[in-house]
Amino acid sequence: MIAGSARYGTQRPDWRPAPLPADHLAELAEVVTDLLAAVDRAIQRYGVPPEHQVVADLREFRALPGALAQSIVDTDPEPVWQRSVELARHRTTVVEAAEPVLADGDELRWAGAGQRAYQTVWSAVSATLTAELPAQLLGTAEYGAALAGWYSKLRAALTSFFLRYGNSPAAVTLRAGPGPGTADELDHAPAAATAAADLATACFAALRPVLAAGRELRPATTDPRPALPTARTPDHDTGTDSGAFHAGHD
Repeated sequence: MIAGSARYGTQRPDWRPAPLPADHLAELAEVVTDLLAAVDRAIQRYGVPPEHQVVADLREFRALPGALAQSIVDTDPEPVWQRSVELARHRTTVVEAAEPVLADGDELRWAGAGQRAYQTVWSAVSATLTAELPAQLLGTAEYGAALAGWYSKLRAALTSFFLRYGNSPAAVTLRAGPGPGTADELDHAPAAATAAADLATACFAALRPVLAAGRELRPATTDPRPALPTARTPDHDTGTDSGAFHAGHD
């Protein structure tokens, strides 16, 4: 038996996810979404200047900036981070609880066919408790923490966009324009289209690097949870297979 925490290798029994940074988007959510919803309406009503960068941006993102911003505002990374903390705590519990279980199992003094059947299953149980289960819990907790951290960065990028452009000339032009159907709307349309395109491009530029980094967080195909082997214990008196012991996952 490998004694103490050395059995768990480098899996960091006390690992916890780093706290999320302060999130200011909730305070600005209404004004951010109002501005970018106005951008969406202007793009849909007036179109975009044909040579503007926003043409390529819209093809790349396949979404209007207001709709994209609303999805970011509506998603809170805090619950995902909290689940990562819980998984990390569960992992610590497994690591600590495994010590006496493994110690007791190693102290049994069996011999013969019964011992061999027991050892087959016990080896699988030991591997699960010492490596596989803690590693799975750690991997899931780390992934959840990384996902929550990435979404926090996405929210921070949207906040930074608004703080920089929320009162820009383009935003003022868009807000100050005549309402739909008014006599002056036609004269205002070119300026509104350009302002909306400028704001959309600025929003996409702020989000692009964070969204690109998020591609690395796509979960890879993982192997299914390893099943414990099914062991059939030979009868101690006759040496025949009695089928008295079974262990494994359904």
